[in-house]
Amino acid sequence: PLSQKRRMETMERRDVLERTSIHTTAENDNSQFFEQFYREQNIFLDEHEWEAFLSILRKPLPLTFRLNRHTSSPIEINECIEEGKEYGVNLKRTKDQLTVKYLPWCDAWQLEPDENEQRSKWLTTFATLGVLSRQEAISMVPVQFLDIQPGHHVLDMCASPGSKTLQVLDILSSNPSEPSGFVVANDVEPKRGYILTRRCMALATACDKLIVTQHKAQKFPYSPSSSSHEGVCGEIMGCYDRIVCDVPCCGDGTLRKSPDVWRKWHPGFAVGLHTLQIQIAMRGLSLLNVGGVMTYSTCTFNPLEDEAVVAALLRKCGGSVELVDVDHMHKRLIRRPGLRYWKVFDDNMTIHDTYEALCESSLAASVKNIFRPTMWPNEDDDFPLERCMRFYPQDQDTGGFFVAVFRKVKPLPNASFTSFVENEESSPPSKYPFLEYKPASGSYTLDLLTKVFKLEKCFSAKFGNQLFVRTIDKPSIITFLNEKLLDHLKNNSHSKRKLRSVYMGKKLCEADGRRGNIRITKTGAEVLLPFARRSVLSLSRRSVRMLLYNVNNFVRIGMLDSFDSEGLSTGPCIIKVVFADGDGDGDADGDAD
Repeated sequence: PLSQKRRMETMERRDVLERTSIHTTAENDNSQFFEQFYREQNIFLDEHEWEAFLSILRKPLPLTFRLNRHTSSPIEINECIEEGKEYGVNLKRTKDQLTVKYLPWCDAWQLEPDENEQRSKWLTTFATLGVLSRQEAISMVPVQFLDIQPGHHVLDMCASPGSKTLQVLDILSSNPSEPSGFVVANDVEPKRGYILTRRCMALATACDKLIVTQHKAQKFPYSPSSSSHEGVCGEIMGCYDRIVCDVPCCGDGTLRKSPDVWRKWHPGFAVGLHTLQIQIAMRGLSLLNVGGVMTYSTCTFNPLEDEAVVAALLRKCGGSVELVDVDHMHKRLIRRPGLRYWKVFDDNMTIHDTYEALCESSLAASVKNIFRPTMWPNEDDDFPLERCMRFYPQDQDTGGFFVAVFRKVKPLPNASFTSFVENEESSPPSKYPFLEYKPASGSYTLDLLTKVFKLEKCFSAKFGNQLFVRTIDKPSIITFLNEKLLDHLKNNSHSKRKLRSVYMGKKLCEADGRRGNIRITKTGAEVLLPFARRSVLSLSRRSVRMLLYNVNNFVRIGMLDSFDSEGLSTGPCIIKVVFADGDGDGDADGDAD
């Protein structure tokens, strides 16, 4: 048939493309232009370094992961470590580590890339459980230099796929005795927001500190708080203590992970992103509290997206922001100083010494309009750009990265802030009405939850304002927010631009619309247990073990210790495990439990 013939032709074309899309050969990549561009930037003066740099860009990245120590139980972490030993991964910090390399500056481990399926399964299993997180080593740098404390309010402006957000969540959970802060993780695309949400939900208990939003980063809404008051001359304070500003970039620092960049690379990519990067970073600085810290980062070596943006920010902020010297932090982490001079190319690989020279060139007007004066180094500037940090792959077997650390020392001038806050337009109607969350009070799902477990009235009195659903009159998911995040959302309600939430809070339960039933999570069971007066079973550990060993089989009630069926009905239940002396049953894992 014709349709089958077309499918065969399509498959043949695809096979040809796969055979010819090897972007590590000179015939089909732009590596010669890449090398010419960066040689002109003088990022290396030694020829041996050039050879090492170009050589390592053709090699695959090692696998890097870290343990989520503050959001996982010691038992889970120990299980992960012990199982890793079976696949040659010894996470004990010994001096003679051969199979795995420990990175003390980020408390992570590196493995050489291989095709060990069992090892990959081990990584995937414990990543799904939230015990460990896979993340490229060098992408951990921005969060490591923020010095985040458990009570901080944090914004991740361009968060997806979520590795830095997971870092932040783990740090915010490091001291349970302190009032916890929160992180707002933003991405412009809802689909990417859901990818981010799925990753973060692995850290189930920590998600009460999380809200995932969908906004353009350069127009992220302002949420006034008690500390966000006007200062002298109409200056306005910020609303976040720490900001991760990891902006979109040309991505040539990811060549080891994404060889396809060799084929796509051209100077014009960075030129087209320069203005957007300044807009996003300026928005971040406007939202930052005085005394707060923001990291600006890219995964590119290109100075137009790195030092040129940093210089433009310092120029625009007029002394309100300083570039922080972080040489004393993470001394084991190899970094190079930022560039003070660089050259600007067009897509024809022609160098333009000044913006004026470019305007007088023979380039088309449409091309000239993309360039900005801020792309060129300014001799009149005396900014300490050497405080920026450049990370090259050959230094510690990573990808390429750039990081600059800013501290806000005083409110931004009113002129710089006007376009961001005072003249903000109201939020346009959302294209995605399903993103809106509503208080759970009076909802179908909360009423069903209260009925099933016969929750005490004090439950609603204590947590009622911290519970949210997407739909009031239909089955939905109930999520739980911590108090600081709830206050932040209340403050945002006074802003002209409202936060559009893709997801927020930790999941407590989900109603099943077809059966009129409800499924609770482990986190939900922990929250509900003190208030539940129905459908709670108190069993010995021996009885629980018997149930688990007989899944899908009937177990006689008389065989279970301490069984109390009063108040038990068909549907979900919470099993409360009662530990008693001698309940270890002589098992090897008795002490661990």
